[in-house]
Amino acid sequence: MAGILRPMVFCMILAFVLESVPPSKAQRASDPAPAPIPAQIVTAKKVFISNLGEESEYYTQKSGYVSGGRNRFYNMFYASMKSWGRYELVANPADADLVCELLFSIKESRPQFKLTILDSKTHFALWAFTVYAEPANREATWRKNADQALMEVVDDVKKLAAQP
Repeated sequence: MAGILRPMVFCMILAFVLESVPPSKAQRASDPAPAPIPAQIVTAKKVFISNLGEESEYYTQKSGYVSGGRNRFYNMFYASMKSWGRYELVANPADADLVCELLFSIKESRPQFKLTILDSKTHFALWAFTVYAEPANREATWRKNADQALMEVVDDVKKLAAQP
């Protein structure tokens, strides 16, 4: 019996010692330092908002789930960005520092909004957001969920532009 206790006592002491010693820096898993936000997003003054429309007509035509017509989400996004006042919205992409492309689609039976922010000079994508709306069976619930998802896109842009 004494022969069995010695290894058990040794293991218990070793476990206690290992738990009480803080891990070395090499062992700690930490988040990486934040990558820089593209300067164009932070310094831009003028933005053109592009309506890429929708990849699915299911909700807008067959079920009538989107009152306000085919441009409802574009109009809501435009109005929200305008009322924010951070960027001057322009009618010509050549006059803009950034182009924001808004697309509504259905992926795997879930409505989604994708916003891509492009540098208007180089046409390179600088950032993109994809926000899914919760699906619903009732028209009013679906509209509420879609509106909330679109406002989440606006909030994401605001958070991004506010970063140093």
